[in-house]
Amino acid sequence: MKLTLFGARALFFYGVMIVAFFGAPYANLFFLLLGFLSVQWVMAWIWTWRNGVGVEARFGALEPIVAGSCASLAATLTCPRGTRFDLQLNLDLDAERTIAGRLPVLRGTGTVQLHTPALARGVYALRDARLSSTYPFGLLRRRIPVASPDELVVYPAPLDGVAASRSAQDLLAEWMGTGPTGQGDLQPSGLRDHRASDGLRGIHWRASARRGKLVLQEWDGGATQGMEVVLDRRCESEELENSLRELSTLIQLARDSKQALAIRTQGCNETFGEGHGDWGGALRLLAAAEVLPMDGPAPPSAAPEVVRLPRRLARA
Repeated sequence: MKLTLFGARALFFYGVMIVAFFGAPYANLFFLLLGFLSVQWVMAWIWTWRNGVGVEARFGALEPIVAGSCASLAATLTCPRGTRFDLQLNLDLDAERTIAGRLPVLRGTGTVQLHTPALARGVYALRDARLSSTYPFGLLRRRIPVASPDELVVYPAPLDGVAASRSAQDLLAEWMGTGPTGQGDLQPSGLRDHRASDGLRGIHWRASARRGKLVLQEWDGGATQGMEVVLDRRCESEELENSLRELSTLIQLARDSKQALAIRTQGCNETFGEGHGDWGGALRLLAAAEVLPMDGPAPPSAAPEVVRLPRRLARA
């Protein structure tokens, strides 16, 4: 346990009273005051220590957030017996910022919410999570280390005005100047019952009308042409940010329409989607991307007809 600022001032006053006890003629008065203060310090140490006994904190899952928004981190506090008061949870967001949440009273289980400010694109290393309490007198502070999420991923915001009903293939085809692709070279393979997680895209409306219930058209094949993007980070900062926003839009559309997307860039040559890498890895890639020098390594090789970002490279 450590002294608080108020505790340091109180300790200084305690020292003054000791000096006064030996130097002033009213020794009995100062003796009573010193006795009261001594009991208070002993009670403060015992009570503050006990207020943190048995308390545990566990953070919930932390999903990536879009740049410019605020994140809310929830932590569940538990104490199997007794009541605890004035518990504070702190977490270092970076070298200069700390976020905190407070729970006035804990009986059994409680939840603390920690809110971040609006964050720019990046990967924030979360560290030094600790539960603390200065209850009851504010003289001492007990700190308890807490396991926290390793990082917070803040990915670039998708482009404005891109309809959610569009497919990733259609958007890529538009960027390539070939017009919408619809289902491209996908081939219909059959129908199945619609599930709540499918959304409205892909519903076969005529078959649904005949059967009296929603059914979904399934497709096989689907060539990877147009579903592969090369991002060359040997560019200007503004070009990279624009390219990352375009790629963020593409990831969102590919994820919603359950399509796979291959991303080729310096340090990454991976396919994301069902049966491939997790979309969280793709968003982290975008969050951590940095500009490379013009004489840096080239991105992995890819077919000539794929989309290349920044898009000026495709026109060069």
